[in-house]
Amino acid sequence: ARAVELVADDFASGGLRLTSYARPAKLFTAHAGLVQAVAGQLSEGAHQRVCNALIDLLTAAPDGG
Repeated sequence: ARAVELVADDFASGGLRLTSYARPAKLFTAHAGLVQAVAGQLSEGAHQRVCNALIDLLTAAPDGG
């Protein structure tokens, strides 16, 4: 429900082959050595949408409201 859709127009450079989703509730930590390549860079607007979704998740009331 909190997934942020990312389409080709959401990238300032590069991109992904398919419509994809940033899922703020599925955060993880990865060592930089595990990154094999950079797919692209989000546009400022798309980056802000992903950040806002994360902020909404972190500031939501415990009962979901």
